[in-house]
Amino acid sequence: MESTISLIWILLTLSFLYLVKRKLSTGARKTAALPLPLPPGPTPLPIIGNILDVGAQPHRSLARLTRVYGLVMSVRLGMTTTVVVSSPAAAREDLQKKDQALSARWVPDTARALSHHETTIWLPSADPLRKHLRAVIVTDIFSHRSLDAMRAMRQRQARELIANLRRRTGNNPYSLIRE
Repeated sequence: MESTISLIWILLTLSFLYLVKRKLSTGARKTAALPLPLPPGPTPLPIIGNILDVGAQPHRSLARLTRVYGLVMSVRLGMTTTVVVSSPAAAREDLQKKDQALSARWVPDTARALSHHETTIWLPSADPLRKHLRAVIVTDIFSHRSLDAMRAMRQRQARELIANLRRRTGNNPYSLIRE
């Protein structure tokens, strides 16, 4: 009896939190930079979104959904909302006219933690600081001279990794593969 009551309380709490989050997210959408409303799409389930609609063969599932919702539709995969464009003409138009909005990067929470996303390569692609940082990375960090200088350390790390794998697998590399 107590477990049933506990389960009901948990379900009610989760439902309440979902509704509050949904209400807050619709208010945040109004201030977001993305053009809204989103295109039509299947109704997502809480937490998992439309992952069950997409299924094991995404290309076929998305083709089926395209017949129902049109050539441009929105699908939620987990907590990420994705706009699917199934028409070459619509894709060409979106990529030519809305390239700046579409090229925006998703910034992980780890980069946002101490505002690192404001001064790193997570900046928008048109930002001059990002272009400068990319140039520094290409010319200084990943140049042939820098990579050659670190070659001995990379080889040593690779040898340590192989030795660790051999030690853990008893010199049988196939023991890591589970069937």
